[in-house]
Amino acid sequence: MAAQELSALRFRPSLVIDAIGFDLFPEDSWTGSILRIGSFRMRLDKRDQRCVMVNTDPVGLTSNPAVLKSIGRERSACLGLYGSTVEPGEVHLGDRVYLES
Repeated sequence: MAAQELSALRFRPSLVIDAIGFDLFPEDSWTGSILRIGSFRMRLDKRDQRCVMVNTDPVGLTSNPAVLKSIGRERSACLGLYGSTVEPGEVHLGDRVYLES
């Protein structure tokens, strides 16, 4: 099966960061760090182990079981990170993102 681009909406993210100039999955090394965007700060706690919901396109509602199978095979079923709020604050589209160790 040929690779296809998937919408970020399929993964139901709270935040999507465009990490220009980084490797394909830079978040793999961010666990334990603090992410700061605007006045908001969050601790990046652990990798997000994906479930069968990623198989369903949230717009067209079509299902593709190959999505989770690929994440399982290529990423140990993990994609993205879970985080906990350290300091509540406002985040705006286009805000700079900082990683604090």
